[in-house]
Amino acid sequence: MSESFEQYAERLHAVAREASKSPSIISTSAEIDAALDGGPAETLRRVVGIGERKASGAFFTGSDLRTKAAKLLVRKPSGEEVFLDPACGAGDLLLGVSQHLPVSLDLQETLNLWGQRLAGFDLRGDFVRAAKARLFLMALKRGARPGRRFSIDQRRLFPLIKKSDALQLDKPFKNASHIIVNPPFCTVDAAEDCTWGSGKVSQAALFIHHILENAKQATRIVGILPDVLRTGSSYKSWREQATGKARIWSTSIIGRFDTFTDIDVFLLNLERRENPKTSQASDWWDSASAGVRVGDLFEINVGPVVPHRDPTEGPEYQYIHSKALPPFGRTCGSRERRRFKGTTYKPPFLAIRRTSGPRDKFRAVGTIVTGNEPMAVENHVLIATPRDHTIDSCSRLMDLLRKEFANDWLNQRIRCRHLTVSSLEEIPWRL
Repeated sequence: MSESFEQYAERLHAVAREASKSPSIISTSAEIDAALDGGPAETLRRVVGIGERKASGAFFTGSDLRTKAAKLLVRKPSGEEVFLDPACGAGDLLLGVSQHLPVSLDLQETLNLWGQRLAGFDLRGDFVRAAKARLFLMALKRGARPGRRFSIDQRRLFPLIKKSDALQLDKPFKNASHIIVNPPFCTVDAAEDCTWGSGKVSQAALFIHHILENAKQATRIVGILPDVLRTGSSYKSWREQATGKARIWSTSIIGRFDTFTDIDVFLLNLERRENPKTSQASDWWDSASAGVRVGDLFEINVGPVVPHRDPTEGPEYQYIHSKALPPFGRTCGSRERRRFKGTTYKPPFLAIRRTSGPRDKFRAVGTIVTGNEPMAVENHVLIATPRDHTIDSCSRLMDLLRKEFANDWLNQRIRCRHLTVSSLEEIPWRL
């Protein structure tokens, strides 16, 4: 992996040297255009398998997304800002920022100016080298031209962009006025002193937490983050801590990260503030607090049976699981039975598949379950038990879930692959 991308990074520097000697090729070179828009990502996909990229969190930001992120961050540059990307990769987000920076006709002056205002870190030296070469090419692309005696000094080129682990640093965050980041989305073990999560947690959450712990007051921050951080129940405490240290200006749903990556993301736009206000769900999504909601009429629970973990011990029950449920149909139970010591549920209730995504025709697919005896329910099923204990209420909820309104609402509320109890509870009751 390293050697292949290292060769690409070296090629980018060779192209930069050629362009500095013959600036006229900037406007005609397809290789330079590719280097500034998608070339590193294409190279990475070609030389590194998807499994390895997922494990390391190596996914470069596309040009459309980097432009959206940079526009959120850079409003009216005053000339004194320092822009930091603590997970800079091959420099895509810094390229987006550089398009808002002033350009001198003299290339060396432009590089000196940008070098004082663009900072970044990455664990991989070849990524850092690629980022510096691409920023050099962007300066040429924007009209800066080398003087007669110009030569590239690799040691002084963008001195604030370095190979390092940003999560082990604090000073660069205090020096930055603006921070932009597309952190790794892979999961890692939470530290023992982590106050908002345990077990496996998203590294993206760790990055934002570290940023908020170390950034100075009034620092503007924009992050490209997996949607699970915005909506996942396991990140509720993380969200509460984030809103205790920052004012959230906006959360913008983006959809898929790119055409090659099946994960939904959002743009988080916030400003570092100490105790800005009490945390609210509306900081992250439209919580639909007004009017009747599904949770007012139904008790929502996650099926408690974990098939391959729970022992087959205890009383025997009918067993409800997602594969045996007819979509938007009705069943009077199941022919399958299993022993289970935990909580069971007595019909009528609406069984709703937990696994769904924003590209599915229906986000919440329900099945009315009837019968006279308690049932064991798999953990891939959400159980909506009507508070009036009637089949008619189950039928009305199933009708609601088939409406376009419900699909649209859920796609705004949660875009990760598992529906949560709260996401169903908060659906407005509109029939």
